[in-house]
Amino acid sequence: MYILKDTIHKSIAESIYNDIFTGRVNYYYFSGKILEWANALAPDTPVLTQSYEYNTRNDIIAVKKVNSNDVSLVIPRRNWASGTVYDQYDGEYSASSPASSGATSLKTSKFYVLTDDFNVYKCLFNKNGAQSTSKPFGMDATSVTYADGYVWKFMYKIPLSSRNKFLTTDYMPVQRSVTNSFYSNGEISSIVIDAGGSGYSNSNVSLTLTGDGANANLRAFVNDGTGQLSDIVINNRGEGYTYLNIQVNGGSNANAHVNLSSGDLNTLQSVVELSAVNGGVHAIRVTHPGNNYTYANVTLAGDGSNFIGNVVLVNNSISHITVTSPGSNYTFANVVITGNGSNANATAIISPYGGHGKDAVTELFANSVLLYSTMNNEKLNGIVVRNNFRQYGLLRDVRQFANSRVHGNITGSACFLVTLNNTTSLVADRTLVITKENVIRNFNVVEVVGSSNQVLLTNKNNYTLAKNDVLTDNVTSLSYTVTSIDKNPDINKFSGDLVFINNRTSVNYNSQQAVALKSVIKV
Repeated sequence: MYILKDTIHKSIAESIYNDIFTGRVNYYYFSGKILEWANALAPDTPVLTQSYEYNTRNDIIAVKKVNSNDVSLVIPRRNWASGTVYDQYDGEYSASSPASSGATSLKTSKFYVLTDDFNVYKCLFNKNGAQSTSKPFGMDATSVTYADGYVWKFMYKIPLSSRNKFLTTDYMPVQRSVTNSFYSNGEISSIVIDAGGSGYSNSNVSLTLTGDGANANLRAFVNDGTGQLSDIVINNRGEGYTYLNIQVNGGSNANAHVNLSSGDLNTLQSVVELSAVNGGVHAIRVTHPGNNYTYANVTLAGDGSNFIGNVVLVNNSISHITVTSPGSNYTFANVVITGNGSNANATAIISPYGGHGKDAVTELFANSVLLYSTMNNEKLNGIVVRNNFRQYGLLRDVRQFANSRVHGNITGSACFLVTLNNTTSLVADRTLVITKENVIRNFNVVEVVGSSNQVLLTNKNNYTLAKNDVLTDNVTSLSYTVTSIDKNPDINKFSGDLVFINNRTSVNYNSQQAVALKSVIKV
């Protein structure tokens, strides 16, 4: 007999996250399907067949890379609500010893919440399954007991940048402070020009940086009309700085200073992580209340130290045990209750390895990854696309067109840009047909570019075009001659792993509003 631990799911999710975050693997959102569904209001349901994948790839028109700051580990969202009974953290939940919610494992129990302040808290004690009526608040590094008897531990605050991308109605982001991309590590956050000086020019201005970090790279710009320093652009924010001085060379009297990020070790979550108490006992589960007590004391017999708790009696039985000091370094602890009654039993709930708050990703069982991207006024082969798309999804390690190298650019086109002899009667979404070597080959019109006679075409089945090819419109039967191939596709859309497909009603590339794409990979 064997058992597969829940940690395997977290490990796989973290592997996907780390692959994207470090750039070892490239994930791209694709957009496609410019032609309407059979029922415009009821998109087809994707199916797991080779032919369906092939048709999906045929319809791809563009890809956009998922960058390192466009991925996050996520967990199910649980909003705090007054009157709810939350489970307390307890690694011993099982079918024979379920949580207050009925959950039979810690992973499925309701032991953490998100408040409307976007703070995440872990419940360490629920006062024997009482209702939670006092909303946890604040960001104290230690656990806090509230008026309703609940003990909550602040874990982290979801940053605004992370909320905008990764907080949904069903999921919430989870991170470690020191390694998370939304918390900086002593990098440049902004630059302030205190004085523009005089006598500078763009040909001779330079910057000398002096600091204790690494990799910062800045570029200065001058107003040639006045000879004053006008702007400093951040090419690389660097890392690990606690100070960074700027010297402006090439003229006189210009001054500027940098604003550094607070750095990981000053973030609220970092304080929580560094303050976590390894092997603390923050709660005691009373398994039998006993009887005939008028007084009782509690101690722990284990390999840790400094635990202090108080027994609360109701009707001569133990109601619950409050923890004054959780102690530390316990790997095992037997609860010893002394007093003038009998038969009381209790179990110590020892914190996870490293202590509560040390590793939110592990403690909250993060086994899903959310990927995010936007499409807004996108260009394919330099052409602004205004056509609609009805299908999107994820490609992993897509290759370049006509060679085997991995495509690494932020965006990629799956279209030909060609010039035809005329485009007078040609419109988007038409299918152009050519017969070569007794095979009928189709190309869909994505965009007709004004009066230039240029056209964006999707290539079906990776067929290529050549100068002087004659294409026939399958609606009007008009023929068009290719006078030049202006640009080949960037990507081979039949390469890489097709990870995910989502069919939907039509969406258009809009210069006024970004289209946000979000996908959750649940391991």
